[in-house]
Amino acid sequence: MNNINPPKPYIHFSIPKSMTLIIGMKYKDGVILIGDRKVVEGAKFRWEDKIFTPFTDLDSTYIKDTGFTKNIAIAGSGWTDLIHQFAERISGLARGRIEDCKNLNRKDLLVAGINPEDVAKGIIKRNPQYQYKMFQGTFIGFMDDCATNVKQLIEQIQGYLGKYNQDNLAIMVGAYTDKPFLATAMFSGFIQEHIKGYASIGSGTTYAQHFLDINYKENMSLEECIKLAVFAIKYCEKFQLGENGIGLKEGTLPQIVTITKDGCTEIKLDATQIKKYLDEAGKKINSIETHLKI
Repeated sequence: MNNINPPKPYIHFSIPKSMTLIIGMKYKDGVILIGDRKVVEGAKFRWEDKIFTPFTDLDSTYIKDTGFTKNIAIAGSGWTDLIHQFAERISGLARGRIEDCKNLNRKDLLVAGINPEDVAKGIIKRNPQYQYKMFQGTFIGFMDDCATNVKQLIEQIQGYLGKYNQDNLAIMVGAYTDKPFLATAMFSGFIQEHIKGYASIGSGTTYAQHFLDINYKENMSLEECIKLAVFAIKYCEKFQLGENGIGLKEGTLPQIVTITKDGCTEIKLDATQIKKYLDEAGKKINSIETHLKI
């Protein structure tokens, strides 16, 4: 899979451009991230992908010793300006730390009093010279950087506008280290790993979480996950939930990215498959709408 490269960062806060709903689930082969493509800009809207994979071209020779993984996909909800800035920052920061770590081979680690196996597990022995550098090169350090950057960008908004909203920026990370991993980084700089296996971010979260609470189960198939997410997104679109900012271009599905031990893949479906998922979601939504009428 080629990198899904985020656009270059830009600043324009006068007309916020908002992205809305991202759904993440652990499934039988790994993790799946699914995002609607609607971006609201004032009274207008357009379509844009919200999930990117910044490390698919990463040199993996050192990964075993550092505990990092290139099997990472990141999705953002909130203001596109902030999401683009986050994508640029985190990719550059992680690659810089990775380059530092590549210069520390197993022998260097042992001399420094660091057990490479402990590093791979995220358990790092204390050493004034190497501990911080090595920690930031691990996957745990990467997640710490994600949370820090979300908080910094929210503080940037607060400094510019004198206020902020918790929906200005949220990040979801799906990864495969030695097992599937799903977490979110919110405006407070807090990381939440979703042990229960599913999560959502964006203005449609309240509704998506309800559907996930009822319908999610462990070891779901890829098809089951896609059906559930398409239904949740189309339901929010139909009833104009989430500030009317959730939706899909007619005849299209959400952006779908899977993260497994073999890497990241953006799922592309043909017209027949797309129609099947949309028709099935439409029938369920129409049935619900009928029952809601008094």
